[in-house]
This record gives sequence, C-alpha cells and structure tokens, in this order.
Amino acid sequence: MNTINDIIVNEKPVDVILFLTKNNGIDHPRLDRLYSLNNWPHINNNMRLIELVNNMIAEGLIESKGGKHTKGPNWKAPQFMLDNKYTL
Repeated sequence: MNTINDIIVNEKPVDVILFLTKNNGIDHPRLDRLYSLNNWPHINNNMRLIELVNNMIAEGLIESKGGKHTKGPNWKAPQFMLDNKYTL
C-alpha cells in the first residue's frame, strides 16, 4: 500500500480532503476514485462523499474552482500533517 492509500484508510475524510486540497487541489473524479479503490473507508458511497464536500464548501474549508476542489478561506492543515505522521 502506498502513503496516500494509508492516509485515506486511516484518517477522517475531512482531514483527507483538506490534505488533498493543500497545493493545486484535486478534481472530484480523482477523489472519488481514491475512496472507491480503498473500499470507501469512513464513507459509505459517492453520495456521502458529495455531501461531505458540499458541507466543506459551505463551511469555507474548501472551494470548487475550475473543476477542482481547492483550499478555501477557512482551510486549516489537518493534525496528521502538522505531526508529520506520514512520509510523503
């Protein structure tokens, strides 16, 4: 298993999405695929993922721009990033 899969399996979905949006962002199909390939840990299906993303957009944690989810005005680094829990 690689590091990104470990992060998806072991961390809360909100933290995973915050991590994935930290640089250039991530498009929804790729985010969906990452969760799908890992058997939807902590999320039951794509509809739950869409609901979570919409809630994060409403809270200002992320934005949806140009087909990608990117950092929002209220974005904050997830704790596992601050703790350097994974080697990337």
